[in-house]
Amino acid sequence: MDGWLMDDPGNRRALDELVEALRPGAALALVGAGSSARVGYPLWTGLLDRMAARIVEDDPLAQPKIDALAAEADLLWKAEEYRRLLGADRYAELLRALFGPEEAAFDELHRDLVALPFRHVLTTNYDAVLEQAHAAVFHRSRALAVCWSEAANLRDLIQRIGDAQFGRRYVYLHGRFDNPDSIVLTERDYTERYVRASDTWPRLFALLAAQRVVSIGFSLSDLDLMGMFRAVKAHMGPGEPRHFAILPHDAEKETGTSRQRLQGKYGVQPVFYRWSERHEGLHAVVRALRAALGPERPAAPGSSAPPPGRASAPPPAAMAPTAGYDPDCYVKHGDLERRTLAGLSDAGSPVVLLGPARSGKTAVLRHVLDAALRDDAAAGKQSRAVLVELAAFGPEAQDSYEDFLHELASRVVEGVEGDDAWTAEAWARPLTPARRLSWLLKHHVLHRVTGRLILAIESADQLPRFNFWENVLGLLRSWAQESNTPPWDRLRIAIAVSTEPTLLREEIHRSPFFNAALLVRLDDLGDAQVRELQALYRLPWTDEERALLTGLVGGHPYLLRVAMYEAALHGASVRALVEGAASGGGVYADFLGQLRRKLSPELLEAVCGLLADGGAELHPDVEDRLRGAGLLRGGPGAYQIRYPLYEGYLRGVCDRCL
Repeated sequence: MDGWLMDDPGNRRALDELVEALRPGAALALVGAGSSARVGYPLWTGLLDRMAARIVEDDPLAQPKIDALAAEADLLWKAEEYRRLLGADRYAELLRALFGPEEAAFDELHRDLVALPFRHVLTTNYDAVLEQAHAAVFHRSRALAVCWSEAANLRDLIQRIGDAQFGRRYVYLHGRFDNPDSIVLTERDYTERYVRASDTWPRLFALLAAQRVVSIGFSLSDLDLMGMFRAVKAHMGPGEPRHFAILPHDAEKETGTSRQRLQGKYGVQPVFYRWSERHEGLHAVVRALRAALGPERPAAPGSSAPPPGRASAPPPAAMAPTAGYDPDCYVKHGDLERRTLAGLSDAGSPVVLLGPARSGKTAVLRHVLDAALRDDAAAGKQSRAVLVELAAFGPEAQDSYEDFLHELASRVVEGVEGDDAWTAEAWARPLTPARRLSWLLKHHVLHRVTGRLILAIESADQLPRFNFWENVLGLLRSWAQESNTPPWDRLRIAIAVSTEPTLLREEIHRSPFFNAALLVRLDDLGDAQVRELQALYRLPWTDEERALLTGLVGGHPYLLRVAMYEAALHGASVRALVEGAASGGGVYADFLGQLRRKLSPELLEAVCGLLADGGAELHPDVEDRLRGAGLLRGGPGAYQIRYPLYEGYLRGVCDRCL
């Protein structure tokens, strides 16, 4: 584990015992906020800061109240006051904004974590990170989620806690972001859940006393969590600790004091890793557990593993449309992939994949990266691809250019399996942060390959969140301009950008970076690709049924997957899906709501004008923005809303607004 595990006999023994406790596949995971913080979700204090900032943003006169609360040591009470000042609607909106979306970002830690053979996963987090990781790892339907407030579902879970055929549930102890009434955050919430609710402790006790629990992403200061274990320990009496916790430790050596206290007082056997700001040790321990439990990926709970040796078979079950890229569930884009691969063959010209939201940019990018690495390996070249997800960068990296570059440096070094000492060496040099990162690439990172190093940036439209985003594009361009000089001739840059109305979309037309790039635009799937997608979902649709769906959503990859997933999972007919879409949005309701919220008043007014008069004129900038959002087809005098699904929904919106 590269020195991350605290190296003492007690800790090594605890790790071995944890492996054996996990092997039967009956243990529960209990996951805390530390696991989600690494992909940008706020911790407790960060959440309170965001609440305070939102209050002042909406009502500057509230600043004295916020200042008075700043010194309040009782965080639950502070949260209660912030909630009162926000009001119910803004409170719910803020929680959705901070802990959404449904398509949450996740990283390799989350993949490795959900791949461990836990029976169920409990979490105090509000986000959908673990669910998304589960869908990506197991290539199954969306993960099954249960909120603690859902009495019937929770009762079913407890009654079948020992049933290996009862599929894994992700249990939200403190609620989920899309259900504000279920959230436990403030003094009132904790009182209702843990004091007034008579069934909370019996249910918790039933879980903690009957099953072995492994806590991940917490710290020794999480007293509420430790109180649960203490109550169970007191009731069970003396004996060997039943539960485990993977915890950070900031001392050079573990003297045994913390271990004895956790074991004797709480019945918890700790596995300590060395503390670091990014908690690399946590991932090292989880990765070691996965390796120790076998190299093969476990099957999704409650289902059988796919047969071996099927390199391009359909998924064994319906793949959720938000599950991310999987090579076995990918529909090829022949010409587009060839153009992208050709662009990556030459240094000096970045490749930019452009398309509206949910058009498949990330899947195409990852597929092309896989193909490029395979081609280089066949030619005897050692190449690497480093994927950087900007949505996972934390708040510090959004505010400080140096912090952003340091975070980028750490991710690049990790991506090439380099040494953290490289970053420390670069940052010790008397240079600007940008030159430090360039020095790191030139003297260390680019020497890890004999072929290409492809730096791929996903969700690059997130760049405007960073105050210095123009500097980032300038730095990328400067690297590309060095392509005639070794070792820069090994570097390739690829980014995926949404063409929706954002500040970055405007830069596509005037930025030196984009002017020097190869722009590859994604379009709808053709009929042959739609048939291929239908085959992947194993749907016996006729040509007429398929035409009925494409008549509603065209060849939009995500909208097609949503319908096919619903049909494969629940047996919904195409006609029922189409009729449901016409009545309240059906399976597309969430997506359409997101589409509406992205339209500025100016764009909505333009859309309503087109629906009233297709021959209406559009300002060139408005036309460009509507096309970028995937809403428009046709030309001047004959504009049309791109899909009948959008047209029907937006007509209703316009009728309500007028």
